[in-house]
Amino acid sequence: MDITYNNLSKYINITNNLISDALKLYDTSAKSKIITTMELGFPNDVIRLAGGFGTGLYIHWETCIPFIPIDTTVNVCTTSLFVLSNDIEEKITPVFIKNINEQILRRGFRANFDRGNHFIIYAKSRISDQYFLILHSDTYNDGYESMSPELNNWYYNDIKMLVKGNRYLRYIIGETAQKYYNKAKSYEVENSTKHNYVANDIIGSDAVIENSQIMHHHCMPSPSSILIGCYLISTNTILPILSSPGRPIYLYRFDKSLEKQNCIDNHHFIVPHGWGRHFDGDFLLRLDLTNNTLSLNNSKFKIQPKQTFKSCESIKIRTFKNSEKCDEYLELLQNYYTGSNIDMLDQLITYNKSGFKRFKK
Repeated sequence: MDITYNNLSKYINITNNLISDALKLYDTSAKSKIITTMELGFPNDVIRLAGGFGTGLYIHWETCIPFIPIDTTVNVCTTSLFVLSNDIEEKITPVFIKNINEQILRRGFRANFDRGNHFIIYAKSRISDQYFLILHSDTYNDGYESMSPELNNWYYNDIKMLVKGNRYLRYIIGETAQKYYNKAKSYEVENSTKHNYVANDIIGSDAVIENSQIMHHHCMPSPSSILIGCYLISTNTILPILSSPGRPIYLYRFDKSLEKQNCIDNHHFIVPHGWGRHFDGDFLLRLDLTNNTLSLNNSKFKIQPKQTFKSCESIKIRTFKNSEKCDEYLELLQNYYTGSNIDMLDQLITYNKSGFKRFKK
């Protein structure tokens, strides 16, 4: 574990205590727990971290009333994997992607594959020589329809707040929380539909989808649980593990967790959806509720919607050495899970916030 994991773990332990304290205001027998993956890291949004949450964790609570900690900002985020019957690389150009974005908008969805850490990736297997289309996007809405706690959105007036010292927890309960969960589930359907449409629009009549997999890593598996930046899986599940632009993507079969703390029950456990973001060096995280700011060492950020850590150069994607003799990330995975990497997908084309890029074969 690195400094980021250790520091954020301590911070999130306080969050769990706050959730427990908030729940017991309504149900004295209520319980809560937060489980973190090995890739616990920094979120993109300041309000999520200020509200007590990182990326790479699972929150679960047991109570007699509907309850949602709203700084989890459940804008359902999804990764999908499509196995293609043949190569379609030549047709994928910047102009082609522009037309795909226009088609996304015509279908009534947000064209946000170039936002945040989202992407469209065309890749090739090192093992089978098969071609893959990998998509990553969320269902983010702003304004009144936002699932994040934005001023005057649909649940803003129902937000409750528990403050202890310089930490706080914001949450909703009752019918509002139930509506939040229902909307989150509807967004899972929306994002799955969007990914299927986009994959078929890209492929057209030039290939056939031989297999597909759609997985949500920011969602509500149940009315009393939330995933942020990780998957909840059962034994012997094969998943893509995301890396960074241009780096190979793993297809890893997870047999079981070696860490009881990663287990939800006897058959289910959480795994990272990709390389997390860490702080390059040690850091001190402080909240100033009087001035409504979050500080990381000497950098200050306003605690407000749409405020990100983009300007903080010390927050970076974790990197791992990869060669024929050594793969640091796979070695790390083997400390926490039994399983094996069954394939490596080499990125041939990537479209993300940096634009369109083609990589050499």
